[in-house]
Amino acid sequence: MKTRLSVAVVDDDPVMLEWLVASLGKEHVVAAFGSAAAALDGLAALTPDVIVSDVVMPGVGGFEFRRRYDARFKERRTPFIFLSSLSDPETASEGFEAGADDFITKPVQPEVLRTRLRAAVRRRDRAEGKFRGNLTQTSFLDLVAFCESKHFTGVISVRSADVHVTLPVRGGAVDPELGAQWIDRLCTLDSGTFELRTEAIAFDELGAGPASSPAGRVTSVVVKGRPLQIETQLLGDERPTIVSVVLAGGEVVAKSKRPADDVPRVALQAEIDAHHEETVAATRDRVSALRHRLQHGSEPSEKEPEKPPEAPVSVAALFDEGLDCSRRGDWAGALAAWERALALEPSNKSLSINVAVARKKLSS
Repeated sequence: MKTRLSVAVVDDDPVMLEWLVASLGKEHVVAAFGSAAAALDGLAALTPDVIVSDVVMPGVGGFEFRRRYDARFKERRTPFIFLSSLSDPETASEGFEAGADDFITKPVQPEVLRTRLRAAVRRRDRAEGKFRGNLTQTSFLDLVAFCESKHFTGVISVRSADVHVTLPVRGGAVDPELGAQWIDRLCTLDSGTFELRTEAIAFDELGAGPASSPAGRVTSVVVKGRPLQIETQLLGDERPTIVSVVLAGGEVVAKSKRPADDVPRVALQAEIDAHHEETVAATRDRVSALRHRLQHGSEPSEKEPEKPPEAPVSVAALFDEGLDCSRRGDWAGALAAWERALALEPSNKSLSINVAVARKKLSS
């Protein structure tokens, strides 16, 4: 069972807005807004797990909406997914510069949108130290046992039809005062959702902040006016892997990966950059080969074509060639032409005389 998320969708096109609500409402709770201004007002009373927004809208566009949302709700870390009919790389780059967590070109399949939405939330949760689940699969007692085994410090938030509580946890132990009030009720729940959220650690005493996580890379390659989006990022904690995917219209068309568990943390960014550049170069090579095939058919053979056989030379042509050489005083050339002609026609008396004359000229 997938976790139901709170999703805000923003689009000035009523048809597109209705499609978004229908596509996402099957799995999530959706709040729809017809403009960025309406969304900024409405989201003051609602904290969505993710926002899906159009790019081009009257008044405040999608990118400016993102900037204003961050400025108004500084404490939130809401993932933004931009939808746009604009497919040029410049628009996608501007979107990521504005803080987009994903950029999808319309039209998009509903399942692709739902998958990308869940992925954006998972990336945010990993970055913030969050984990979500369902009490139908993991009981509250299992959560408590997990926290104890991992010496977890943070909070457990539980939501069900009649329960909504957040319990502090320190070193794996649930706060005894709150725990005593809720433990019996929570242990009987067989439905609802939970969230584990780690507590931020202050590093001020160390005099330096923690090492930053290596950044992913995004590049667009245009093929016949449509962009291929190439994304590279580091996935996994226990067995980190550098993964590059090539996306066309929101769907994965190519994927490559390499293990990174043997790479020192200080070298991870360089490895991510190198793998990304290799994937970009390979994609561009494949695109170039495809263009060549479309323009010229199959690739040209490396074997050089055989030269066509020389056309046979007539006796008359050789006779005339010898005459031309003799007029220029080139008796060697004349002799060569007439000897070739005589070899073709040995009974030709005129050629025999000319050969004799040329030999005499050369010997004199």
